[in-house]
Amino acid sequence: IISCIYVPNGNPINSEKFEYKIKWLKKLKEYLLVLLNSNDNFLIGGDWNIAPKNDDVYDIEKFSDDAICHFQSKSVYREIENLGLVDIFRVFNSSKDEYTYFDYQRNSWLHRLGVRIDHFLASPYVAEKITSSGIDIDERGKAKPSDHVPLWCKLES
Repeated sequence: IISCIYVPNGNPINSEKFEYKIKWLKKLKEYLLVLLNSNDNFLIGGDWNIAPKNDDVYDIEKFSDDAICHFQSKSVYREIENLGLVDIFRVFNSSKDEYTYFDYQRNSWLHRLGVRIDHFLASPYVAEKITSSGIDIDERGKAKPSDHVPLWCKLES
């Protein structure tokens, strides 16, 4: 099963939007647990709107009041990962300055002021079949780019 995901942003953190994000993530966790218990093999990727670790943000202090770095967001993400899922990008890339999102303001892309909020999580069987993963950072430099850059992985059969 290959799924694309968009997790609600959740900002501002003291709002119904943030509460909705946390509930949404908990429902996703329940669903993924069902898939795992059914021995389904899957890869779920997309915009998670969560930077799981402080190294996934160019400056954690600037995001202290942001839903993508809030401890509750990180906690539920970690619970999902701890079901036995694998963060595919991190298997192949350990650098702390590789990001998937760059705000359109403050020349963030030119200065590499980004965050890693796009992820692939895979069930163990699928994770073993992935041979590489990366970020196509150069896409951000093209005319009329998205604020996100492509995250990819190569899956062998």
